[in-house]
Amino acid sequence: MHKPIITAYGENAFLLKWPSVIDTKMHDEILTWEAFIASSFQNELLDIVITYTEIAVYFKSNIALDTFSSIVHSMELQNDLSIRQKPTTWLIPVCYDKELGWDIEVVAEQNNITTGQVSNLHTAQPYRVYFTGFLPGFLYLGGLSHQLTTPRKETPRLKIPKGSVAIAGSQTGIYPQDSPGGWQIIGQTPIEMFDLLEAKPSPFSPGDYIQFQSVSKDTFEGILAEIEAGVYYIIKGVHK
Repeated sequence: MHKPIITAYGENAFLLKWPSVIDTKMHDEILTWEAFIASSFQNELLDIVITYTEIAVYFKSNIALDTFSSIVHSMELQNDLSIRQKPTTWLIPVCYDKELGWDIEVVAEQNNITTGQVSNLHTAQPYRVYFTGFLPGFLYLGGLSHQLTTPRKETPRLKIPKGSVAIAGSQTGIYPQDSPGGWQIIGQTPIEMFDLLEAKPSPFSPGDYIQFQSVSKDTFEGILAEIEAGVYYIIKGVHK
């Protein structure tokens, strides 16, 4: 198990940092450290924030760096992945119609494939949720096919519709709210990715997986109507 570098991170906070790589095995280790920290300091924590290769830990009150580091480094002796919760796979419907996927032709052209191949490749495998950022509920997803790698737009748009499914470099993600953005839009999901009225506004956690499913424009609109009526629920299961 890789040993993190631990430093003070402002008042009552610490930063744990690992090598700067996007890697599933490394992320498994990071999530195990996060679970251990949450268990060890559960009554003293204010928040824990995860990125690809870092964990920021925020405490309600002051704790010495030496004390924190000593407890955290005891994790090295355990090397136990069982303390993590089993990840969930979420089935997310996406309409890849050009009317909603504003840049699907751009992605196809840059990669010398058809728009049909873009949707087929994008739905071919599940994507790991590495972390949430940029916007509340914005999922940074890893595992994009190299055949879909496309740079961000040179000039970001002032408004991207919520639910837009997009690509930037080797990443893919979903815009949870209307916002500015520079990612390449290849489709849209009708699913609400972030809802403040829910006990857990974003149901997705780092380590979970997203499986995209291509749907027609009619099915997309039908799901929107079911969501509005409160009769649609995301399909999920334990990731194997």
